[in-house]
Amino acid sequence: MKRQPSLPLLMLVALTAILLTQSVSVVTAQVRSNRMPKADYYLAFGEYYRGDYKDALRRFRSVYNTAFRVGDNRFVDSVCVLTMLGECHYQVGDYRTAMDFYNQSAELYLKYANLRWQRDIQLPPTIPPDTSAVQKARVTWGTPTRRGRIAKIPDTISVMRGQNDAPRILIGDSILDTSEVRSVDVTEIMRCVALTIRRRGSILGPSAKFDPLSIRIAAKLKRAGMGNGSYLGSLNGIVYGCVISSFGQKDKAVDLLTRSLQLTGGLDHPLTSLGLIELAEIELLKENSTKAATLATEASFTAAYFDQYDRIEEALSIGTQAHLLSQRNLFPPLLNAVTWARRENAHKMQVALSVRMAECFSESGDAVASGNLLKELTPMFSRRNSLGNTIIASRAKYLAALNLFLLGNNQQGLKQLQDAISHLGTRSKLQYRLRTADALTSQGSLTEKQADALYTETLQDPPDLQWKLDPM
Repeated sequence: MKRQPSLPLLMLVALTAILLTQSVSVVTAQVRSNRMPKADYYLAFGEYYRGDYKDALRRFRSVYNTAFRVGDNRFVDSVCVLTMLGECHYQVGDYRTAMDFYNQSAELYLKYANLRWQRDIQLPPTIPPDTSAVQKARVTWGTPTRRGRIAKIPDTISVMRGQNDAPRILIGDSILDTSEVRSVDVTEIMRCVALTIRRRGSILGPSAKFDPLSIRIAAKLKRAGMGNGSYLGSLNGIVYGCVISSFGQKDKAVDLLTRSLQLTGGLDHPLTSLGLIELAEIELLKENSTKAATLATEASFTAAYFDQYDRIEEALSIGTQAHLLSQRNLFPPLLNAVTWARRENAHKMQVALSVRMAECFSESGDAVASGNLLKELTPMFSRRNSLGNTIIASRAKYLAALNLFLLGNNQQGLKQLQDAISHLGTRSKLQYRLRTADALTSQGSLTEKQADALYTETLQDPPDLQWKLDPM
């Protein structure tokens, strides 16, 4: 009597038949249309650019809690959310919490760097120029002098998730590939990696070159092909350039950053502005004020073409510092940039650059013009946003004190200065750096010679250049 096949066996045969109809020999990866990061991530930038950091934090946290994961494992897109959570805290001077998020972002990216995730990126064959970007931005504060065009980077690029470690099932002569293709904003991931590294370097200061995580980042992110004009070569070059710059290797950083500013064909990309800002700061430290101001202004243009309002603000703030090194008048781009920011509803950029305008007036000796501008700005530091808790508010208070001294009202000036110091006191990078030096020493991460050098650098009085650039 012939034995009948069992039910489980019949089910397996049926499943095999279904799988075989999907592919003749190899069942390829499944394609999912949902993008990474999720759409809600980009919506949070509205609050962020307005300076509404509490609302931005709530939205970014929501995105983080619902981000893609398999079990406890997050995908590399969570790097973006962690970075922006850090940014919200950085903007209000909460460097400790900001560093916690930046560290998580860096650790997650290192995990995927170890998995060589970039090998799974399916790049488009060509990246064309965006012929409408310049016209859409309608920049009004100057004209670029750099040669180049704007790259039309795809919003998402296909990435094979799980290609290296996903299980493959052999069914007859066919293979079921359980990895999957996902639409990933690779450029945004790399922008956030670069921003995380740049912020960590800014907060750590001289401690960066001794910081264990920074050392691991430097060792892992050095890649072949950086600065070769390819898409990944350019993005990786900006990232690594920021790493070595934080270590004090400025000449090497300048070379790599410069080679990574454009894709082949002279195309600026979304990390170009960050690279130009880093170059501007390096020139500023060398007191090459004209070159620093030029680089910063150029950074503001390309940032505008990619709708990066925070980078415009940062670039023109550095440009203002460079300008005031050699001249005591208004930095030319500021007035039109403030008007542009108002038109674009970039509230935080508008306020920050207006305070920089007031700074120019104070430095030129026109305390009345500076004071009038600061009074106009007072309602903008409202309870409806978080701007009253930012370094921008500290700067406004400091300038108000300076104006009183310029007008000869020393008694009121001292009171206002104490208010500025009190507001700035909890937002001091120097205090954070001292705590970091203490931690590195107590953990045994430094030799006696290294600890002595670090404390000497951290505790020394500000050098003349620092007084010139940022007396506050």
